[in-house]
Amino acid sequence: MMNSIKDIQESSVKYSSICPSLPPPPSSFPPSSLPLPPLPPPTYPSQYMYLTQPYPSLFLNNDSSSQTTNTSALKIVPELKEFLEGLDTTYGIGKYTQYLEVFEKHDIRVSLIPKISDEWWEKKLQITSLGHILTLKDEAKKYV
Repeated sequence: MMNSIKDIQESSVKYSSICPSLPPPPSSFPPSSLPLPPLPPPTYPSQYMYLTQPYPSLFLNNDSSSQTTNTSALKIVPELKEFLEGLDTTYGIGKYTQYLEVFEKHDIRVSLIPKISDEWWEKKLQITSLGHILTLKDEAKKYV
């Protein structure tokens, strides 16, 4: 039996002299006396769940031309006020935030803006600027 231990030790020496940059073989590692720490318990709902499973209300898309939805990337839909303020920053102060009260009165969120019919823009919301309507629809489509 002593002979076999000596053979193993000699083979380790031979291995290290052949491959000095590599660590010694696993048989020569000291055993770990420390136990691994326990894993933390899972928390539900997981904060990571939302990276792959979007909120249905954020991704409403009843448009028949778009039957497939991409759920691999999370789209963060801004609040209506943030969205309109962002457009004001780009196009001019007060150009789009003037519609905030109208949208809030009709419970319109950013994700619903692209779905508003032409009739609704004019008759119900009383927004007649074609440039504003097209810009609102195009910018809101980025979040649908």
